[in-house]
Amino acid sequence: ELINQVQVKEGESSIRVPEKTIRCIWNDQWFKSQDLRTTDGERLEILFPGYWNFGPGPDFKSATIRVEGKTFEGDVEIHVYCTDWKAHSHSHNPDYNKVVLHVFLWKNRGRQPPP
Repeated sequence: ELINQVQVKEGESSIRVPEKTIRCIWNDQWFKSQDLRTTDGERLEILFPGYWNFGPGPDFKSATIRVEGKTFEGDVEIHVYCTDWKAHSHSHNPDYNKVVLHVFLWKNRGRQPPP
């Protein structure tokens, strides 16, 4: 079993996941949705993932989520890395003012998963 763990770890360093793949996973909700948590550890429920936006702006529009029992409606932005939000200057773009959830696969370019 230890050998399998080492092989998996070696393979992870070469994984390249296109952002579109993450969008597809989000759109179809192909992930375990029980016990979802925000990076702050708050309970997260996806009530509606939103409508895929093929134009400029956030990746999904009009999503509905619940965080610790409080419902939010707005947009969802998808990235491979958490740091892509800043790299893409979304915080300075008014098209992203309605984003209620930033979904990402890796915390940073070192490929650390979110906490």
